[in-house]
Amino acid sequence: MKNSENLQNKMDLENNFFDNEELSMISDFKENGFIVSDVQNMGLLNALSHEVTAILRNKLNLGSYFKSDNFLDLIHEYVKVSEVNALRLDLYRQLNSKEWFRPSYYKMGSKVLNAIVGNELAMQNRINPSIQMPNDNTSLLDIHADVFAGESPYQVVQWSAYRDWETDRKSVV
Repeated sequence: MKNSENLQNKMDLENNFFDNEELSMISDFKENGFIVSDVQNMGLLNALSHEVTAILRNKLNLGSYFKSDNFLDLIHEYVKVSEVNALRLDLYRQLNSKEWFRPSYYKMGSKVLNAIVGNELAMQNRINPSIQMPNDNTSLLDIHADVFAGESPYQVVQWSAYRDWETDRKSVV
């Protein structure tokens, strides 16, 4: 009788570190090299979008005339292609100087990141924004280039669009 009880107890034990949803994400990542998922916390995304908008409006001396959902759609009308990288670097410095930025950014996709790489490898040292303007081929990155900024070449990257870029593909921050 004791052997059958031990067998039953072993059958109740987990034989995998991941649940079915996580296994599906891992499979998708292995197959495609990326995962598209919903943001875990829309409140954080909205707050980050508001912060990005405030920083950019301030840098461009535009005040608060544009609402955040409208401003990022029109940013290409106020920034020359030759100014994009300087604007991106300023945004990078300001965002990464805020103590709350990394944890907030991470929490928007932590479930997916934890499933595919674990939380020890998932978080970048600095979040590196990208600004893509209409008809601007100079801002496109042919490869994942954060490694050139001192990041690990073995990390997984989380991209978050602060506007609906699929609709018109005008500008992506």
